[in-house]
Amino acid sequence: MLSGIFGIGGGIITFPVIYIGLTKFYHFPANTAFHLAATTALIITIPTLISTAISRKEQHQIKLKLVIKLIPGVILGVIVTTQYLINIINIQVVKHLFLVTTTLIAIQFYFNYMPTKNITKSSSRISDFITGFLIGAIATLLGITGGEYTASYLNYHKVPIKQVAGTTAIIGLIISILGSIGFIYHGLMVAQTTHNYANFVNIAALVEIGAASLIMAYLANKFLNHLKTSFLSKIFAIIIFSSGIVMVMV
Repeated sequence: MLSGIFGIGGGIITFPVIYIGLTKFYHFPANTAFHLAATTALIITIPTLISTAISRKEQHQIKLKLVIKLIPGVILGVIVTTQYLINIINIQVVKHLFLVTTTLIAIQFYFNYMPTKNITKSSSRISDFITGFLIGAIATLLGITGGEYTASYLNYHKVPIKQVAGTTAIIGLIISILGSIGFIYHGLMVAQTTHNYANFVNIAALVEIGAASLIMAYLANKFLNHLKTSFLSKIFAIIIFSSGIVMVMV
């Protein structure tokens, strides 16, 4: 549902759900559960983001120029996280950073803040690269597709909310595919395979949540054009603020 309406993959919901389930009910070690939840959440988002991206492309609701500007940094950010940061980062620090950033983004969307000048014309390749890198690195580390961060970037560049959905879906799809591959590759070297635990992927959660999320994303795409922009912005703000609270609590 979140993917279809806002272009975010839904990792902000599936990641904490999987993480809590693994640590509280199956007693997985925190680090192992974190990696499992992140990888599984990223893989689950792939079909929903593909569905959303196709739907938004048909309605011409994707800003390809902005996507192209962010892609190089996003790719490097994903690689750095899955191959290096995942081994050294303090999880608690990242969770609190996530809360701070999602709170700021929520304020921006809830009060519909827009810059007074056209930021797009003054943005440089370096700033776009750094923005993409931070989106890719932080999103991958948290098992999300970065829709919250990308949406904030697009809102700051005066992109209409309904075009934000399609554009964030494209960026999120890149993060989810590359992030999944990177985590699985990393898992090949450190994880043992069982019936539901294969190289940092929880198979049971992947099948169950993935199927449900694909159906909900399809339904959400049908309802998007009937919702008011102001209503979408406020709902989006509430969702991402809540996700920050959940991340700190798990």
